[in-house]
Amino acid sequence: MVLAHRQQFELLSKEVGLGLLGWFRTVNRVTCPCCGYPTLQSRKQFEICCLCDWEDDGQDDQEAELILGGPNGEYSLSLARDNFQRYASMSLPSDERYIKELNHSRIKQLKIELASEFDRMLLASPRQLPGLWRNALRIEDEMEKQLLQNATPHIV
Repeated sequence: MVLAHRQQFELLSKEVGLGLLGWFRTVNRVTCPCCGYPTLQSRKQFEICCLCDWEDDGQDDQEAELILGGPNGEYSLSLARDNFQRYASMSLPSDERYIKELNHSRIKQLKIELASEFDRMLLASPRQLPGLWRNALRIEDEMEKQLLQNATPHIV
């Protein structure tokens, strides 16, 4: 299922003009090899997916069963995909990465909203696509703000 979605999203994520409401911004995305959503700017650049937290080290379907170590630790791509389907994260619930982020209810809610917005794109007409992308980008911005807020120590 991830591969089929990745192929569809690749088509829906290239040169999408957001028009005046997007200040003539154009979306160009590639899909995360783990969750399959169009969350990355480019592949193999060690970018971290905002939905599943996979760090894109270049691993893909051909070596999905291998545990390469590196930024994704003890997770193979296949295990990370299974975990994303079950837990909305590449990590197991016992993993510190999972606990830290998904225990924050607002971030968890934003991830659900973002995945839903991407899913709506699969059924959207070309005319609807720019609006859905603007919504997705707004949700991503809010997620980033929440993550920064959680990571920044509060000075009293």
